[in-house]
Amino acid sequence: MHSLLYTIVVRILVLGSLGLTGWEKWSYLATILSVLVNGVFLFFLIKQVRQGQAAQKAAERSADAANNSVKEALYARIDQQAPRVVALLDQPTIGGVQSESKIAWGADQEAVLPRDKEKYLYVGVTGTLINEGKGTARVHLNGAAEWILDEEDEPLLMGPITPSQDDHILRPGQQVRFLWSEAHSLEDWADAYSNPSPANPRGACFMDVIVHDYFEEGVIDHIFLEMSGRPLVPVVGDSSHWKIPDKAEFAAISYPIKRAHLCENNHKITPSWVETYKEWDELHGS
Repeated sequence: MHSLLYTIVVRILVLGSLGLTGWEKWSYLATILSVLVNGVFLFFLIKQVRQGQAAQKAAERSADAANNSVKEALYARIDQQAPRVVALLDQPTIGGVQSESKIAWGADQEAVLPRDKEKYLYVGVTGTLINEGKGTARVHLNGAAEWILDEEDEPLLMGPITPSQDDHILRPGQQVRFLWSEAHSLEDWADAYSNPSPANPRGACFMDVIVHDYFEEGVIDHIFLEMSGRPLVPVVGDSSHWKIPDKAEFAAISYPIKRAHLCENNHKITPSWVETYKEWDELHGS
C-alpha cells in the first residue's frame, strides 16, 4: 500500500513538472506537498475521531449495563418485600336476560333476533384473591365487580351489580372473595357466535384487579381478567331463535400478573387481552 502510494506521488511530481521553469517547478512541488500533508493530517484526524466515537459508544454500553444491573438489583429488593396477589376464578355462570326491571331467562327459553337484539344477557364469575407475598396489599376492583364479605352474599343468579368503590386490604396470607358480573346485548353475543374469526371481543368481558403496596418506591400490579365464549347459540333449524345452551362453551381466565415499579417513569400497562383482539380492532377501526 505504501509502495503504491509512493509510486503514484512520484509520477504526479514528474509528470506535473514537465515543461515548467525552475521557479514554477518549485511552486508546483510546494503545492503538491501541501496537499499531501493536509491529506495525511485529515486521514489521521478522521481516524482519531472514529476511535473517539468507538470509545464513547463502548463507555455508553458499559454505563447502560451498570445502570441495568443497579436497576435489576433494586427491583429484586422491592419485589422481595412486595405483596403478590393471585386470582383464582370459579366456573363462570350464565345469568338471565335483563328486560326492563326483570332478570329472568332460563335455558328452556328462547330469544328472537332481531326482535330481542337490545335485551342483555348477563354472565359472571366469582373468585378469590389471595396475598401470597410478604407485603400488605391494597386491592381495587376496576370493573363491574363487588366484594363478597359474607358467605350469604354469594350470588345465585348473575345480573346487574353496584361496583365496589372501596379498596380492600389484604395482609400476607389473607384472602377475599369477589363477584364480577357483566352483560352484552343479545345482538353482540349472537355476532360473536356467528363471526368468531378473528377473535371477536363482542363475545368477551374484561376487568382489571389493581394491587398497590405501601412503599414509596413500591409496585403496582395488574391482574387482567377475561370471560369469553358462546353463552348464546342458535336453535337448530331456526337461525332467528337463540337460546342458552345446556353446556355452554364459556370460560373465565386470569392472565399472568403484570407489574410496574413506581421508580419507573412510565407506569402504563397494556391490558393482556389487547393482543388477542388486535386483528378484530384493526378491521373494525376500534
